[in-house]
Amino acid sequence: KKLAETGIGALLLFAKEDLAYFTGFRKTWYFPLLHGAIIPQKGNPVLIVPQICHVLAMHMSWVEDEDIIAWGGADHWGLPPEPTDIFITKLQELGLEKGVIGTEEGGPAYIYMEASFSQFEKIKNSLSKATFTNSTDLIWSSRSIKTDWEISVMRDVCRITVNGIQEAVRISQLP
Repeated sequence: KKLAETGIGALLLFAKEDLAYFTGFRKTWYFPLLHGAIIPQKGNPVLIVPQICHVLAMHMSWVEDEDIIAWGGADHWGLPPEPTDIFITKLQELGLEKGVIGTEEGGPAYIYMEASFSQFEKIKNSLSKATFTNSTDLIWSSRSIKTDWEISVMRDVCRITVNGIQEAVRISQLP
């Protein structure tokens, strides 16, 4: 809904925090291989991950399996060798070669894109008629919307935390 209101055709996301929020996928360890998502105004989100994370992404995200695209790995697997072409192709398939694409170009709490400058520039240059716009405010305002379930989970986590702290204080006061 927010994308339609702002005229943005899709969000192009690389920050691990945004991937977790918008797709449910969480990087479980650090490695500098490109992970990203395209969140279109219309249609299903697309999650693009290194081959080593493909099955993990299928199990831990709410993106449909057919919309999780792996790259890299052994040559005989037939996967694309590098990810930027996947992003370019998917954005073109969404009709955004002349559209508006929202990005994470700077933001609060030091959350920034985890794409290299050369990777991001390749995507932008390959879609030279598209408009790339900083959508940090839109991303953060979307992340601030919580479902009843999310609010319930936050309350449960807070209750558990308070109980744990109270128990730690009680134990520390024992003779």
